[in-house]
Amino acid sequence: MRVGKITCSRSFVSAMAIGLLAFGTSAFGQNPPGNARLDLTPIGSTGSVTSLVGNAIEIPAGGVVVELALSVSEWSTTGDGQIQSVQATMDGSGYCSGVGAPLNPLGYPGAPVLACPQGSGCPADGSTCSDGAFVITKRCTVGFASPPTGGACSVAGDCPGEFCLDDPGYLFSGFDPLSPIAFPGLNYEFSGVSQLGGKADGGLVEYFGTLLVEVPATAVGTYTIDFSLDTERTFNADGAAKSFAIGNLNGATITITSGACCYNIGPGTTQCQNNVTADACAALSPGAAFDYRAGEECPPIGPTNIGPDSGTGLDCPACQSAADCNDNNACTDDSCNTATGVCSNDNNFNALTDCCNPADGSTTGIDDFDVCTADSCDAATGVVSNDPAGAIGVTCDDGRACTVNDDCDGVDSQANGGCSGDDVNLITCASDADCPLGECDLGTGFCVCSEDTPLGFTFLDKVCASAGTSCQADADCPAGDDCVRGGFSDENCYGAGDVISTAISIGSGSEEVAGGQFLINYDPTCMTLISVGPCAGSIFDNEIAVEIDEVAGEIFYALTSDPTAPVSSPGPADMVCLDFTKIGDCNSCDICLADNNPRRTILTNISGNQVPLAITTCSKPVRDAGTLTINTPSDVDTNSDCMETFANVGWNAPNADNSCEGPLTVTCSAQHSDPSIPQTMVNGWINGGGNIPQGTAFFICSANDSCGSSASQLWTVRVSDQQSLDVEVHLSPDMNSGIFNRAITFDLYSDCSSDPTSVCDVLSFGGPFNFAAHAKANLKVNKGNYQCVTARDALHTLRACATPECIGGSWAAQWKGDPLQGGNWLVGGNLDGAKAGNSHGNANTVNIVDFGVFMSEIVNGSTYAPRGDTDCATAYPHGDVNADGAVDSLDYTAILENFLKDSKNCCCPAPVAAVAGDAGSRISVKQLRATGFGDLAIGDLNGDNFLDTDDMALFMQGVLPDLSNTKIRKSVRSSSR
Repeated sequence: MRVGKITCSRSFVSAMAIGLLAFGTSAFGQNPPGNARLDLTPIGSTGSVTSLVGNAIEIPAGGVVVELALSVSEWSTTGDGQIQSVQATMDGSGYCSGVGAPLNPLGYPGAPVLACPQGSGCPADGSTCSDGAFVITKRCTVGFASPPTGGACSVAGDCPGEFCLDDPGYLFSGFDPLSPIAFPGLNYEFSGVSQLGGKADGGLVEYFGTLLVEVPATAVGTYTIDFSLDTERTFNADGAAKSFAIGNLNGATITITSGACCYNIGPGTTQCQNNVTADACAALSPGAAFDYRAGEECPPIGPTNIGPDSGTGLDCPACQSAADCNDNNACTDDSCNTATGVCSNDNNFNALTDCCNPADGSTTGIDDFDVCTADSCDAATGVVSNDPAGAIGVTCDDGRACTVNDDCDGVDSQANGGCSGDDVNLITCASDADCPLGECDLGTGFCVCSEDTPLGFTFLDKVCASAGTSCQADADCPAGDDCVRGGFSDENCYGAGDVISTAISIGSGSEEVAGGQFLINYDPTCMTLISVGPCAGSIFDNEIAVEIDEVAGEIFYALTSDPTAPVSSPGPADMVCLDFTKIGDCNSCDICLADNNPRRTILTNISGNQVPLAITTCSKPVRDAGTLTINTPSDVDTNSDCMETFANVGWNAPNADNSCEGPLTVTCSAQHSDPSIPQTMVNGWINGGGNIPQGTAFFICSANDSCGSSASQLWTVRVSDQQSLDVEVHLSPDMNSGIFNRAITFDLYSDCSSDPTSVCDVLSFGGPFNFAAHAKANLKVNKGNYQCVTARDALHTLRACATPECIGGSWAAQWKGDPLQGGNWLVGGNLDGAKAGNSHGNANTVNIVDFGVFMSEIVNGSTYAPRGDTDCATAYPHGDVNADGAVDSLDYTAILENFLKDSKNCCCPAPVAAVAGDAGSRISVKQLRATGFGDLAIGDLNGDNFLDTDDMALFMQGVLPDLSNTKIRKSVRSSSR
């Protein structure tokens, strides 16, 4: 329902179903109020702004449009912390300030402007009005970014040089937005529903509607637009569809400081100013008498500084600058002659051809190019009138060969339907000289003129009677709006299930038509008959005969005008309306008129005699619209090729087709974020890719079919300045045969004088695509020309090295095979490799310290069930070598089997720090404590103050630390874990 200018009433419709939000507090019950916040925030004005703070805007004068955005936020404490839907209703009573003229919501750019229906609230029934509220669901791309971040748009033409795409940032993206509903009194109701049910609070202010408000030139004071407090009108629902009253409602205020102020500045002398408030007027000259008129202006009237203004009763000064000459008319350019003090307000449009709206400066052509209308412009409103009654008697041509003395008759109809003449066949004659067209039938005494009546098919659109939108049935239209046949359409493409609306139509002929009979054939394999009957509003509404054979696809139909008061039509007119449903195939078919006796197609006049006619036998073919599909590559996000500043990316050429037409022409354009790259190179990538430089390449392709459908697709290729490293890593045997995760650190060397590039990544070992303890992964690394790479599990293995190869644009390195057979798998048992600050060199050797770490894990009862997964942040120690979740003899076996094996530092070999004791097989408890490993003293099983192979032998015999020993208990307590 659309409404016009506000009437400042507080009337309110109390109950209305609202599309997808057909639930409220009564449907799901009311939980305690939540803390969700609704804001109506002014964004700006088409004129100057005095201040714009929070939910308040102040402007110096009216005659502008203020834009306000509706948003929701802070719903994290509402219900289950999710939001599924929002409904918000404005309280229209705030459009009145009690001082100046009321505010008026306007239509958004491109909104249909329609005649207001009866009882709509418009100033006068039949005036034009449109919705003042809408939702932005498309935005312009900025720099071809995806998702789009620019301003609102409807089509690509709204975004010069850019694209107009769906805005995924809209809170309820994925659903067609529910059009805001306006109630009498201009209480607008916004609604939205999340496509995925509940949505968590992301800490953002989420937009879901816009209100445009016209501030008239005579508005003054403060206007407050609040939310309705009715919980049936303003509420939200959480992810479980529980409705909540919204706890924090923040309406908006619009303040207009505007008026004319005149005050005494001396005996008999008055000074006047525009655009001031009453308080400011009183302060201009304390104690002086003054006159303030809210909403009025003080126009300059002559060369003197002071003079009377008969229009307002104010004394007003002459102009000082162009600002003094503002007539609040967007159709004039205002200027001041400072020498004479005289204003000029000259038209900025051609008044001979156009009519200008003083509110916004928009123009409308005055001439409708119909000789039978009187064209005029209302300069006060910018409304054009084309009145048929004002052209009665004007000479015209009715397009009929058998009429004379054609003139306008005052009938409001296009195509010169308001033009008529005298029928030559009704003129009496005694000779040919009496007949304007030169032939007299002496037998009848009437002039003779022959002109066949054209008869054929017209395809009709169906539209909603009030909304004007396309429809197939009443259910497609707003409540109470009917789906009716609309204007003529040349479109003949239909999809499966579409309704084909046609009419058997007559054109202008020598005789008026009062009825007819028609033998109609159609292809029942291509279309199915829905209905046949008189056309709505036609004089031909008396049905005489209907015979339908749906198997043969044949219809016999006859009708006349009202037989009790016969009337006729000179044409053009629709006589019979037919609806068919298109059957889904790619064949074309048509609807034809047959001429088989005795039921041949004829037209008759009021006397029942046949009217001569020229038949268009068949309609134009009805085509299956098919389905338009466009196929483009998927988005690519990749690294640069090794040793290159680009990535070689390939794809299949974009293509499109229509399921009935076949392949279609695809038009594409491309752009790269680096403007230095030649456009010819960028264009060359469209159909197959190539070497794409670092940065982002944007591609968009579109296709059109012959039925008017179109499709566009945008894709991007992003190439980072990093490179890929493909790795294959094997761990030494006796590992868990199932799936487990281990953090592996890779050091990449370009040379031995620079620090390596280090990357830690969690690899998944085992599984359906790997053997036991084998893993493959793709890593992202900084670009470089790498000569050698080392790998290690810092918590469990020694380091090993590999020489990387550049294969298919990625670095590739492998750690596999027994080192005793020339391989380089990662050898297990090195449990102290991640211990920071050690000075004894054990990080590169499986030695006695690793046995001590193992013993400390045994004493502490460490387990890592269900499996010994680690990540890059897992802290030392972690004694589960074989990744089965337990620290036990199987882990000790790895230490024993690999005892005194060293890391393979083959990338950049460095001397190993000297180790006190017996080369890694023996270390004193004193040394352990001095180097931060004092907790490992619990492994001294024989109590000789050394950790050595003797203790390992005792452990193998089943000896465990004596926890009753005071020193051992102290050591366990002081453990850093």
